[in-house]
Amino acid sequence: MEKQLIVSVPNVSGEEGLTIACKSGDLFRNDSKLDELYRDGFRIYDYEVEEVKERKSKGFRETLVKVFLRK
Repeated sequence: MEKQLIVSVPNVSGEEGLTIACKSGDLFRNDSKLDELYRDGFRIYDYEVEEVKERKSKGFRETLVKVFLRK
């Protein structure tokens, strides 16, 4: 069984920031649905960066990631 989920990762910009967020566990801390799927036995097998948002005036960064999971 496969699922797809769009995850918003705050304070992350692009691939490099996403790698850091994954290693530190921030990807799961920021999305309860992803955490729930992981507990149900799903595992990430691929991802795709959908959009990177940056507002320099406010110091805001966010990356939207489409996560592909399999059970």
